[in-house]
Amino acid sequence: MATAKRSNRKRLRRKWRKYNPDKRNLIRHKVKLNQNVMVLADHNGKTTILAPVSLNFKDGAEDTIVFLATLRQEVLKGRVKNILIDLTSLEEISPAAAVVLLAELTRCIYYAGKIKKIIGNYPKTDRAAQVLVDIGFFRAFGAKTPKCTLENHGRVYIKTVFGNRSDGRYTSGLLKQFEEVCGLHPLASKRLYGALIECMDNVKGHAYPEFPGVRPDLSGEWWLCGFADPVRRQIAIVFYDLGEGIPTTIKRKRSVRIRSYLNFTDSRILKRAVEVGLSSKDSHRRGTGLPSLRQFVDFAPSGFLRVMSGRGDIKYTRTSKKITSRDLKTPLQGSLIVWTIQESQLENGSSDVSDLDFNTDPVQLRFPYD
Repeated sequence: MATAKRSNRKRLRRKWRKYNPDKRNLIRHKVKLNQNVMVLADHNGKTTILAPVSLNFKDGAEDTIVFLATLRQEVLKGRVKNILIDLTSLEEISPAAAVVLLAELTRCIYYAGKIKKIIGNYPKTDRAAQVLVDIGFFRAFGAKTPKCTLENHGRVYIKTVFGNRSDGRYTSGLLKQFEEVCGLHPLASKRLYGALIECMDNVKGHAYPEFPGVRPDLSGEWWLCGFADPVRRQIAIVFYDLGEGIPTTIKRKRSVRIRSYLNFTDSRILKRAVEVGLSSKDSHRRGTGLPSLRQFVDFAPSGFLRVMSGRGDIKYTRTSKKITSRDLKTPLQGSLIVWTIQESQLENGSSDVSDLDFNTDPVQLRFPYD
């Protein structure tokens, strides 16, 4: 009888198993930790980190960033040994937010996983669980994949990978899916490959500080995920790093640092970087990443580029060729870049799909090229 009760409790909790990202990554690589970081666990109590109802970077950006900051604070700076990440109240999560959550948990486990017991549970709704399954969240944790009855709207996801090198093997599966599922033009695929490699170069070159002090960095690491939608003929990519953030690295330029004390906000820096490029070092190669991504969007008949970093949040749309921006109340650590490309504008004229929400309008991906 006692054995049956223990079995029922175990089944009801449905906890994740301990996370070992090295066994789940596409390409084995050595993760560089900051040896100056010290994580303590001298209290045998239990801390529960409760997720909000929605995690996204559109109307729920503030709650999402605060949740991530709380997670980071409790795991890396708190002294409680047992931590439960409670996702039962989570009803929806966007792919971009799911990738950022996976990255933050990866960082936390690398620094605290050996001295703290970090476990989690599953969302109650299939809608949230399906997105986490699609981007490879539970697989990365080595956890049993929950059964979801909700269809993924025909999307074919490429599971999240992470690395610290500019290696074409990371992008090969992604681009192959784009070509096979949505008929992405080979020349478009080649341009996208170049843009992704440039993102990796930029992260390796200057996203993380050379002298991190006590920052809990995974030096040079980035995370990449994407999906192809054969029904709506749409492809999207999420690229994220946990570095200092684009505005901070750009402010290393003396002229920008001085102007930032006046009225040069993070959003203005991001907007300027997307328009003409700004480099934190004197290099012809660096500083061209964001303009290159914007130009890639321009090659498609429709699409957008969104960049979030620090307190800045900007979006460039192909149809309007304009950059809109807003300032975040709470800064996002690192830099988040989201692309979506498609052939035609939405029928209702809306371009507010910058967090990769479901879209019911059909699009095509066989881009014309000169």
